[in-house]
Amino acid sequence: MTKKELSIIIKSIFPNLREWSFRESDLDTFPRALYWGYVRGGTRASGKTYNKDEMVQVSVFSLIPDEPKVDELENVLIQYGFSPEIYVEFNENDRIFHYYVGVQCERG
Repeated sequence: MTKKELSIIIKSIFPNLREWSFRESDLDTFPRALYWGYVRGGTRASGKTYNKDEMVQVSVFSLIPDEPKVDELENVLIQYGFSPEIYVEFNENDRIFHYYVGVQCERG
């Protein structure tokens, strides 16, 4: 699955999904989601590149713990063959929960 294909799937859960940064109009919407590639690699041997991949982070921001949309995201990732480990942190200043997961994608 490519990063673009992943974004289409996630957009079915989070219609306001953005890549890299939010728009000003998104900042009062919860839950909201971002994604971006943060590790690029691939398989190489004998001077040839056989495949290219990219680790994509998906971040979800919510006002509540145990966000149901995060459960939906987890279920969809499992359905597509991923084994997601979703992490959560809480920003005390903003009172916002941040859920994040890394997904290995093909680089297209």
